[in-house]
Amino acid sequence: MMINRTATILLIICLTATQLLGQMVTHDPQSIISDIVEDIVAASEDDVDLDALIEDLVFFSENPININSTNPDELGRLVFLSDFQVISLLDYIKNY
Repeated sequence: MMINRTATILLIICLTATQLLGQMVTHDPQSIISDIVEDIVAASEDDVDLDALIEDLVFFSENPININSTNPDELGRLVFLSDFQVISLLDYIKNY
């Protein structure tokens, strides 16, 4: 009788604990933009125009690129993509 009660309680606990949080996912555009800006400034040896960079990132957060109908110039404005990544992405889209 005690085993049934324990098994029932464990079953209820397992069935009700459906949401697990391994990592907290941040969907706040401002925090994502600030992370990207920090990474670019840290990796860049040249002076970076922060105003233009932030303006572009805010623009793309509000107006996402349609990845299937984009062009090299539009992808080139994404400063966190290298030229090789832009070419590879466009080549992949063309082939598949």
